[in-house]
Amino acid sequence: MRLSHKKELKGYSEKIKECQKDWSKLFKHAEKVKKELDTTIKSEKEKTTTKISEFEDSLKKEEKKMKELDYYKYETGTENAFKTLEYFDKKIEHLQKELEEYQVLANGFDDENQTNGCRKILESINTEFVCIRQLWNHIKHTQEKIHEIYNYKFKETNLDELEDTVRDLTKKFMQIKNIKTTEVARTFKSILNAWPGFINNLRGLKET
Repeated sequence: MRLSHKKELKGYSEKIKECQKDWSKLFKHAEKVKKELDTTIKSEKEKTTTKISEFEDSLKKEEKKMKELDYYKYETGTENAFKTLEYFDKKIEHLQKELEEYQVLANGFDDENQTNGCRKILESINTEFVCIRQLWNHIKHTQEKIHEIYNYKFKETNLDELEDTVRDLTKKFMQIKNIKTTEVARTFKSILNAWPGFINNLRGLKET
């Protein structure tokens, strides 16, 4: 073998050794980066878990506070009740956006079920809110009907039609779900229940 070839082979051998050293360094660096990345991911996942848990606790408190709002009392009146309903509607919308942000974080860690507890509480809050708003819409409609009835001339009042009206109002009230045990619903029901007796008294007066 010529001397020039030997030198050439020696040069290749040295380059291979250098590449092996570089590869070894690169591999060690990659392992270090992976370890740091795993630590960061673990830390961020724990932070996300804590934040979602805290958000769930805040939703539980919000659900409890909701029961103390003034639209749960009949004496609040329709005007103030609708103001509070509008305020809480915006609050639910804000909470829903927060939940979706946490859902994105949970999905990033392949744990989409992590927000299930939060979602369940928020759905419960929203369901009751929708029902209580339906109730106040019906209360407002009923009060408008009662106002019309009070303006009837006694002699021209059709008591059968009046009875049908009260029956229809009561039926629609009974179709509203999840609110029957609330103070506002109990008070409103007692008002509706008083009307059949009132109509019977009117019949008695007409017959005399």
